[in-house]
Order: sequence, then structure tokens, then C-alpha cells
Amino acid sequence: MNSLDFVIFVFAFLFLINPKRLSSTYLIIASFFGFAGFTAAVVLSPILLGNIKSELQKGIFTLLMIVVMTMVFYIASSFVANSFRIKLITSRAYTIDKILAIPTKVSLIILAIFSISQVLIYIPVLSLQFISQGSSTLYIANRILPISPLSQRMAQLAPNQFNNLALAYDQYPPTLNQINDAGEFQSVVDRSASSVVKISGRSCIGLGVGSGFIAAPNLIITNAHVVVGASTIFISNQEGSYPATPIIIDKDRDIAVLYSKFITGTPVNLSPDTVANDIPAMAMGYPGGHDLTFAQGKTLSMPPSVEFSNLKLKNGEAIYLDVLTQPGNSGGPIFDLNGDVIAVVSGGGSNRTVGIGSKLTKELLKEAKGKLIPTKTGVCDISIKRL
Repeated sequence: MNSLDFVIFVFAFLFLINPKRLSSTYLIIASFFGFAGFTAAVVLSPILLGNIKSELQKGIFTLLMIVVMTMVFYIASSFVANSFRIKLITSRAYTIDKILAIPTKVSLIILAIFSISQVLIYIPVLSLQFISQGSSTLYIANRILPISPLSQRMAQLAPNQFNNLALAYDQYPPTLNQINDAGEFQSVVDRSASSVVKISGRSCIGLGVGSGFIAAPNLIITNAHVVVGASTIFISNQEGSYPATPIIIDKDRDIAVLYSKFITGTPVNLSPDTVANDIPAMAMGYPGGHDLTFAQGKTLSMPPSVEFSNLKLKNGEAIYLDVLTQPGNSGGPIFDLNGDVIAVVSGGGSNRTVGIGSKLTKELLKEAKGKLIPTKTGVCDISIKRL
């Protein structure tokens, strides 16, 4: 339950007990036109607001356009609907029309919740996305009710300036086809595969993908550069794809913590120990945004020759590994043989990988557990060339 649930329940209650307009004919006609205005606003807003550069302004104007067009269509059509209601009063069908009013109201409430649940998360305003995820009402609606063409359209349009791109999360669900033959790490793979997620984000450079992992209930660890500048973020595992909002983004140390109400999976353990040199290690992730894979190697005592600038990590916060990772592995976990995460993949080159140690990750995760407001993803940086 959150504030959005409270608003939904209050309006639903007032709508149900309102003794006026107790006519199913009136309700159906007026609501049909109101929903038409709602749909028109959703479809037309990217076209009419496409020249607005600010993502925040575009999201606010999109929301206002949806509310205004819905109300205008509803109020305008109510005169037509009321004339039909008046005609029915003098007819024999009026008794049946009154009896059907309450079931009609219930159906319209369900339709409204259904529409809100499948549209609100796509409006590129992080606070709205965050509130919608925290709503138990919308969560249940998303779980029970089917996916609508309207939500598919919104997924293609958000954020609005990238009309030609469609999020691939719903077209290519990740699979576990390539995680066999892991040798001594096979038990770790079997336990942790469902907790490693693919991350899809849309920003100024288009559709980007990365990796992450569930580190606590509803909290996902990834790299800051995976989500920087993104206004729509989705996480995917074998169970499905879910919206996510950032709680913490630390660009200097390239760590981000995301929140998702909907994600399921067992949180992995973060290593409590200092990582020794020359121990077996395994990275898991979604290189290229494709299937979940792993790469094995060991920790290194000396930093490899890789280009890894702009990070402000203290001694001991970076871990170097003889593990080959690829674009799309960013944000994924690096496990030891105990199944604990010893680092988060952040960058690499020349068959080497730089990871961010679990000590720093645990500190940010602890901070994220007490946060109730999402953070901004910042300005999209086209110069980022890490994994």
C-alpha cells in the first residue's frame, strides 16, 4: 500500500457510493468517450510533444495531456449520455438500467486501474514510475489482467524522442541455454542464475543493455554507466520483465542500486571478506543482451593494462581479474567458489576485467534500504565506453 493506492481507493469508493447518474447507459457512454480521450492523449503526446528537449518537462506535459484530454472527453460526452439517461427514465428499460449501474461502475473501476497500471510506468518521470511500482493495486492488476495493445504502444514510445526504438525485453526473454559445463562453479551457477538479471535502458544513445543481480528484496545492483541518462529502465530474468527505478547512482565509483516492486528471485550473498589473489572467480551476465553466460578465471595481484578512467576508487575498492567479459556484462556479479559476490563487473580489456569490490557495494546497498525516493539518472553521457 502506498499513496497511489490510497488515492485509487478513495476515488473508487466515492464513485461507487455516488447516488447520481445511477444509469448504466450514462456510465458506459461517458466512460467510453473518457477512455477515448485517454487513449488519444497516450498516442498523440509523443507526436505533439516531440520537440521538447527536457525529459522531465516532456513527462509532466504527457501526464497533464492525459488527464486533461480524459476529463474533457468525459465532460463533453456526459451531455450526450445524460440525454440518453433522461429518455430511459420514461421507458420500461429504466429499472434494468438502474440495476446494472453498480456492476457497470465496478467494471469501469477495473478498466481504469488496468489502464493506469499499464501506462503510468512508461511516462518518463522517475517519481511516477517509482510510485506506480510501489502500488499493490497496480501490481495485482499487472499480474492478473492481460497485457493490452495500449501498454505495448507505450513501451514503444517511451521515452518519447526515441519513437523508432522498441524495448527488446518483451521480444527476446533471456534463457539459460549456455550455463552448463561450469565445472567447479556449476553449483554456484545453478543457485544464482535466477538472481542475475538483464537490464535494458533507453537514453540518448538509444537502447542499451547491461547486467545486474538481486542483492536484497526488490533491490538490484548494477553499474552507474548502464543506467545513466536513462528515463525508462527494465530488468529481465527467466520469470519475466519488470520496470525499475534508480535509488542510488554513484557515477564516481560506477555503482547503481535499482528498485523494482515486481522482481522475484533469491538475493545473492555479498562476500564479507577481503578478496585474496589468485583465487578462482566467475563472472555472470548477459553479454550483448543475449542469453545468460559465465566466464571463469582468477583474481590478479597486479592491475592489468586496461583503459579505465574517470573512476574515483580508493585502495581495495577495485578488484582485478583474469576473466574475459564483454559489452553487456557491465553490472553483473563476479562469484567465488562459495557462491558469494566478490565484485561487480565495471570495465575491462585485453582479456582482463576490473570489478568493484563487495565492501563498497554493501555500503551503498545499506544506504539504499532506507531510501524512499528515487534519484535522477542524470545527463546521458555519450562518451562512456566501458562494458
